Amino acid sequence: MRHFLTLERIIMKKIVIIGANDFQKPLIQKAKEMGYETHVFAWREGATGAEDADFFYEISIVEMDAIRALTDADQIVVACGGGGIPVLSQDNHLKGASAVIEKDLAAGKLAELLEADMLVILTSVDNVCLDYGTENERPLSSMTVAEAKKYMEQGQFGEGDMQPKIQAAIDFIGDSAIRSVLITKLHVDGSQVTPGMGTMITK
Repeated sequence: MRHFLTLERIIMKKIVIIGANDFQKPLIQKAKEMGYETHVFAWREGATGAEDADFFYEISIVEMDAIRALTDADQIVVACGGGGIPVLSQDNHLKGASAVIEKDLAAGKLAELLEADMLVILTSVDNVCLDYGTENERPLSSMTVAEAKKYMEQGQFGEGDMQPKIQAAIDFIGDSAIRSVLITKLHVDGSQVTPGMGTMITK
């Protein structure tokens, strides 16, 4: 019997899913229904789909203690850049993984761990827009988390550009009535981020 189970696992189809929040949870469940062995990587907090996964791997920021120490010393820290290579802990060693870091989600988690009240995400447009790129395009000056979730379900945000930023905002704000996220464009004239610019997301 043991040999049969081992052989079954060897030939079983496997799928890796990044994220385990309320949006990924149905995907994890559907993959299992289709016979896939699910390997899910996500931050522990808010990972409602972790209980559905066959294997859950918690994501963390390896250099968090150093980053926190530097920020406490009023130093400017450049960290969690997009395109970087994530690592996996194997036998007490860190080894590079065949993947890239999603900068927006990592920035949101970094801001959360630093207990920041506000996260600013700079992008190539002045505002988050509904019906982007169409004649009905509408820029948003503000948005609640509930509205952001609704717009995501409607497919309003591009999967490769704005959607990760919106998801990062949702994850960072969580249930906090204090935290906020500003998504905007930093103009080439060097002007500072000021009230009234961009799209402000709050609870």
